[in-house]
Amino acid sequence: MFGLHSAAAIIAALPKLAQAKSWSAPAHLPAMYVDVVSHVDTHTFSADAVLWTACVAIHHNSAKQQDLLWDDSVDAAIRNRYWLFAENGLGDVYVLDEQGRCYFADHDEGSLHPSYFTPLQLDFAGWLRLADLMGQCDAALDVQDELSGAQIAAFNTCLAQLHPDLPAHYPYQL
Repeated sequence: MFGLHSAAAIIAALPKLAQAKSWSAPAHLPAMYVDVVSHVDTHTFSADAVLWTACVAIHHNSAKQQDLLWDDSVDAAIRNRYWLFAENGLGDVYVLDEQGRCYFADHDEGSLHPSYFTPLQLDFAGWLRLADLMGQCDAALDVQDELSGAQIAAFNTCLAQLHPDLPAHYPYQL
């Protein structure tokens, strides 16, 4: 039905670029994240989880984009504690903080502001596992109209294995 794969297995399965992209990553970013986005192109795990390659992430985190995306009340010092790294294609983004924790930022809240972020209780490795799980869900929905009760229960069990609070904080309805 659904299963959790290790972050290492997920990373190994990602298509690699012919040549790694070198970039000046902010020091607070997790080494695993920096390594992955330096070696892969933007990758769609699911409709709700698209990991940006380094150059796309750099663009979204540039000062010009920050001025467009962030709430005016959030100063540069606070903005620089966060890194936008993935999206769902509908205007929502995933964010890493300076401790390597992942958040979901729903565009329905308006401009980006840390008080609007939903903590996913995951680090980047956990986010990769979540994104892969979301891809499994999309694959199931490609062959059926909706998930069965048993599938929803299995999905929620996997979410709880990633973090016990994740089912309550999962940003999507099944």
